[in-house]
Formats: sequence, C-alpha cells, structure tokens
Amino acid sequence: MQQRGISIIGAVFTLLILAIFGGTLVSLVAVDQEHRRLQIEKGQAFYEVQAGLEYALYEIKNGGFPVVSNKPFEDGTFTVNVNYPNHLIFVTGYVGDVSKTHQITYNQMGGDCLGVNNNQATLVGPNKTDLKAITLKKNCNNAITIDKMQLIWAPDNSEKVTKIEIKNVEVYNEISGSGSGEIIDIADYMLDGGSAEQISLIQFTSNMLNKDLTIVFYLSDTSYKTTQFKILPPNQN
Repeated sequence: MQQRGISIIGAVFTLLILAIFGGTLVSLVAVDQEHRRLQIEKGQAFYEVQAGLEYALYEIKNGGFPVVSNKPFEDGTFTVNVNYPNHLIFVTGYVGDVSKTHQITYNQMGGDCLGVNNNQATLVGPNKTDLKAITLKKNCNNAITIDKMQLIWAPDNSEKVTKIEIKNVEVYNEISGSGSGEIIDIADYMLDGGSAEQISLIQFTSNMLNKDLTIVFYLSDTSYKTTQFKILPPNQN
C-alpha cells in the first residue's frame, strides 16, 4: 500500500511537470507565432506605404486628388496627407495591429508648376466690370486642376464676382455672386497642355478700376498659387 501511494504521488508529480512543460511549450509557440505575425504585418505595412506613395504621386502628376484615408490595398490600407507649404507628403500603411509611416519632399505640386501672368490684365465694358487677359501656364509636365478660386480686393465696396471663364469655358456663374475673400467652388478646370491659357473673363457687379486684387488658385492636390496686382487702366498695365 505504501509503495502504491508513492507510485500515485510520483505519477501525479510527473503529470504536473508534463502539464507545466506543455503549457510553457504552448506559450512559447504562441509567442513565436505572434512574433512571426507581427514581422509579416510589418513587411506588408511597408508595401502599403510604397503603394500610398505611388498613388499620391500618380494623382499629383495627373491633376488628381492625392489625399485619402484608409484606402484598401492588398491585405491592408493606406492614408495619405499633404502639407503643401512644406512640400511634404505623408503616407501611413496599416496591416492588422501594425502601422508604418513615411514622408517625402515633393517640389512639383500644382502650386509649384502653375505660372500666372497678370501683366496684360485689363478691365473692359462700359462700367469697367469685366476683367480679362490673365494668363495661366503649366511650367512642368504635371497636369494641373484648378478646383477653387478666391478673390480679395481693396477697397471693398461690397462688389461681387458673378462669372468666371477660363479659355471661354464658363467655370462659375452665380447671379447672387461671391464677395471679397469668399472661396469660390468653380467647375474643375484642368491644364494639361503646354500652351498658355487665359482667364477670359472675371465679371464683377461694379467698377473695379484702381483696386488692389489678390487671386488665390486652389488646386486639386491641396497646393495653391497666389497672384497680386492693381487693376489699372489699359495704358498703365
């Protein structure tokens, strides 16, 4: 009986050791699998970042909109943000619990490539309300899409902008008009050729002669271009 009791205790002790060993082994295997999973996801997140960079550069070069949030790609997603004043493109790739972020500097966004010449700008019409002959030119190979415009003038006597045409294409027409400083959501206009194109008409509600005018062109890639000049009589421009 004493030997049998010792045998039972030994067996229980052995089973306990085996159970501890088995639990430790399972834990080690689980940790190893988790480590492998994270390594795989880190590699996949890297490719998400590369895909996001390619996407952003493609959109910028083709006059598109590069900023996206959680865009699906393969086994994960990527997010793109742009800081134009600093010419930075930020891309974050996400796969499972892992994320990777990378940034690049890019100096050929729309605001860098758009040239604006206001030397020939002139007011026409009996009431000097129609501004014409502001020239736009693309100075790099990228397409440029003008998405919005903002016109700021001084002195401001409550004039309104009622119509805008680029190369005789109407991109804005609103009877109630937009006041100084308001951002105007025009019909998207793409410059994708090499030749210069004119803003053929900016129509105001009253005489704009001798006003200081600032025009901001907001482009689809989140960049912008600003031009400033005084609206003078034709013989003084």
